Amino acid sequence: MKIALVLSTNVSHSPYIYNYIKIFEQIGIEFDIISWNKNNIAEKVAFSFDKYTDRKKSRIVRIKSYLEYICFVLNVLKKNNYDRIVLFTIPIGILLYPYLKMVLKKAYILDIRDYSIVLRFIPNFFIDLIIKHSFSVVISSPGFSTWLPFKYEYVISHNNNFYQEPNVKSISLRKNAKNEILTIGALRDYEANRIVIDSFKNNSYFSMKFVGEDIAYVPLVNYVNTNNIENVFFTGWYDKKDEVKYLKNVSLINIFMPNDINSKTLMSNRFYLAINNRIPVIVSADSTQAEYVQRFNLGVIVEQNDNIKSQVLRYIDNFDEDVFIQGTEEFLLEINLDQYRFNSLLLKFTAKNN
Repeated sequence: MKIALVLSTNVSHSPYIYNYIKIFEQIGIEFDIISWNKNNIAEKVAFSFDKYTDRKKSRIVRIKSYLEYICFVLNVLKKNNYDRIVLFTIPIGILLYPYLKMVLKKAYILDIRDYSIVLRFIPNFFIDLIIKHSFSVVISSPGFSTWLPFKYEYVISHNNNFYQEPNVKSISLRKNAKNEILTIGALRDYEANRIVIDSFKNNSYFSMKFVGEDIAYVPLVNYVNTNNIENVFFTGWYDKKDEVKYLKNVSLINIFMPNDINSKTLMSNRFYLAINNRIPVIVSADSTQAEYVQRFNLGVIVEQNDNIKSQVLRYIDNFDEDVFIQGTEEFLLEINLDQYRFNSLLLKFTAKNN
């Protein structure tokens, strides 16, 4: 048996693929990775579509590039006659559906890691068909089931491929002392991060560190410099393997997000990073992440128009380390159970009698 793993970007931007690779390697399944090298990064994959993508280009140019990639993928699939396929992202599933229905009905998994704007333009019945003819649909957040067809069962595969044994470090949350708030990962949303910066700017009890880059990085740096904000620091790009070193002495991890459907229903990588390393989080209210925080006492939940600083100070004043530690253990147990169900799904998917 041979399986194709079809990504919509570079492997380095798709850490969740290792949830599949780990199982396939353990049970001796041969697989090829088909990826779109959007960032001119040399990676060891079977088939790479090498075309740099500039987000600043027009939508028409980006759509054209996407269609070129789909043609590339189709050629690879037809030449190699795979027994199974795993597709990452909704647009790839939509564009490859005619081939999937004809050649690989009930022999593909659609793995969904975020909401796609294309869902606004695709009839519901078509999405229903893609799911109906799949072996299964995997989602990275239970929140996604709120905008997917209700009549199907979805398997959760968390964005925690980096999972390690919990780091039982001393918690760095301090009353009446300086606390560091860390935002780590891609800086995509300017407004949400600006709101957080304004909440703590030039406050002697807080410092803020932003680790990572993306489209909001330069505007945020300019905003901080223009407004003479002295307690906010930026590191720029970082190597993922060095992520843990930035967690030293961090009191809270910021995951405050905008009020759109994707942000409200996703589970971010930094959520798992924080909880696995015993760091409370700041999350937006009315979101999937807020539901976990409330259930397991994992941090601070703030409304879009809240005074974030006041909420955080109240949390620090009432912080109970024992309750927090117990909550992290219960949360990690739950996601491990979800991951066990996902692993069982892959064993069924790769069984020869399917």
